[in-house]
Amino acid sequence: SSSESTSEDTSSSESTSEDTSSSESTSEQKNDFSFLSLEEVRKRLLDLSNRNPLLNYRYPKVGCVRLIDELPDQIFEILSDKQEFTFLHVAEPTEKELIEKGYLEIGPEPLYEKIELKVYPTIKEWAKLRYGLETSFELPEQTEEEEEKGKHQDTDLQTLLYPPNLESRLRTLRRNAETAIKDSGTNILFLNLGFLEWYESSDSDVPHLAPLFTVPVQLEQSKFDSGDGVYYYKINIKDDSIITNITLKEKLSNDFSLNFPEIEDDTIPENYFNLIQEKIISN
Repeated sequence: SSSESTSEDTSSSESTSEDTSSSESTSEQKNDFSFLSLEEVRKRLLDLSNRNPLLNYRYPKVGCVRLIDELPDQIFEILSDKQEFTFLHVAEPTEKELIEKGYLEIGPEPLYEKIELKVYPTIKEWAKLRYGLETSFELPEQTEEEEEKGKHQDTDLQTLLYPPNLESRLRTLRRNAETAIKDSGTNILFLNLGFLEWYESSDSDVPHLAPLFTVPVQLEQSKFDSGDGVYYYKINIKDDSIITNITLKEKLSNDFSLNFPEIEDDTIPENYFNLIQEKIISN
């Protein structure tokens, strides 16, 4: 009877061992299932429609400030060194400048009437004509002459706005960003250093712009310019967490079977753009 009891105990011990092994296997399966489930949920939560600005960014009238004639690597390097940038406006043409450029003339006395000779330049035309600024969306290529003159070596960010418009735009961005942090603790202000222009198909002529290299930043009001009657604003990096556009990565994988490269800790913008050119655009 004791032997039988011992036998039963041994059998019970074996059964316990099998149960433990089975339990461990089940636990591993559950962990795998949980991870896969969370991954699927994460993917489902991604908005892969063209309503998502991470896939189809449309420049809003007041929700952004476009930079022109700047080099992404130089901006990122300076911000990463915890230095600040100041936003620069385009100065509005003076009467004297309009006369010199052939847009305006002053009639004879006694009326001295202002005579418009041709349509006044747009801000894009004036920025190029008066200051030699490159206003296209393509990255500028710095010449040796520009490098010798120190162009792109300063801590200014050139915009395509006149003083009152720039101040108003930056003031609104700063206010909205501060409100978001107070209300939810979330930073919503980013400096994007490049876009991927992509199309739904080879037959489509509708471009979509997806942000590629977004840097979390914060805005601060700076000195007052009594000449233009506006405040300057400075920008600095908020933290070092540069995150891959996961929504774009998923979109390109699902729709085009392309493996979008991720941003690593040592990635710099223009190298990243070259990698995308090699891995995505060339395909």
